[in-house]
Amino acid sequence: MAINSELPNQPQSRTETDRLHKAWEDELASGPFDDFDIEAIKEKARARLAGCPGPDRCP
Repeated sequence: MAINSELPNQPQSRTETDRLHKAWEDELASGPFDDFDIEAIKEKARARLAGCPGPDRCP
């Protein structure tokens, strides 16, 4: 069995690395982060899904 030296999800070139670094810096410079409340997110999702008859019939 041959071992693939390339790691999955790794940038393939310096240009790609530079692009990802710039995107990261742009996001950080975009402003302050909001608080993350997982319970509020779950509650909102449950409320949305309450009217859904099933995963294959949701709008």
